Amino acid sequence: MISAFISNPQLRIRKPDARPAPCVVIAQDDGAARQRLAAVLRQDGYTIVELSSVARLGYFLMASGSQPPANAVIAELDLADHTVSDLLACLHLRECHMPLILLSARVDRRLVEQAYRLGAVAILGPAYDLEVMRGIVRNVTG
Repeated sequence: MISAFISNPQLRIRKPDARPAPCVVIAQDDGAARQRLAAVLRQDGYTIVELSSVARLGYFLMASGSQPPANAVIAELDLADHTVSDLLACLHLRECHMPLILLSARVDRRLVEQAYRLGAVAILGPAYDLEVMRGIVRNVTG
């Protein structure tokens, strides 16, 4: 009985993936929005690290050393009101070559220029479309 099961040509055994799931860090103050985004990205197969603020992101990145701890970072950041840890987080991201996707309550030309100088690959306003975010994450994580 077992040998017939094993020799069944219709049986497809899924081989384990050689690569681990891409990791995305989400640093966002709004817990409900962060959890909603995390749930969508988990459904897409990503490993998610949720952080409640960009300050925590700075500490997380500094503790990771020289190795990039994630394939991409999504961070809520108001570039008009930088804190030291916000800047450190952004600068550390650039040194680690991790794509940075920024969420901001207001998006204007100055903000966009400053964000791209800090290494952002995308800047989204507060009412971003989850499908757009999924596409950006898919593109930057390969």
